[in-house]
Amino acid sequence: MNGAFIDSNVFLKILEGDTEIYRQFLAISQKKQIYRNAIVRSEVVHVFIRLYTGKRPHEIKTNPDIITGIKTELQKVEKLIELARTIPITYSEEETARKIMKDYGLLPNDALIAATCLQHSIAEIATFDNDFTRCPFLTVRRLTPE
Repeated sequence: MNGAFIDSNVFLKILEGDTEIYRQFLAISQKKQIYRNAIVRSEVVHVFIRLYTGKRPHEIKTNPDIITGIKTELQKVEKLIELARTIPITYSEEETARKIMKDYGLLPNDALIAATCLQHSIAEIATFDNDFTRCPFLTVRRLTPE
């Protein structure tokens, strides 16, 4: 696949209102297919809920009204995330992620993201995370915030 993988932190910067990152994101998406996986979706939604509500994870978990009370905001988050095509995570990516963790010292979620890129021949990742520079099979595209 040709294209670019979009890391969670890019979506989160856009949700924080960074118009320059959004402009750069759109420029990438006009030139290439953009991708994400379920890890990115989970991270973005989780962090957004925490930031938007100001609540800790335990508070959110024990009070489901917090989540149901922000349905409109979550729909906006989903609309943004769904601009990127989803690549499912399979057992093959899990196995590759284990090797990536050992070889490059990435944390599990980042290793699954890197494995997704490797398994699907996506050489570029848009991110603010320096950890991906340790993966020789990835070209890190650093976006410049406002």
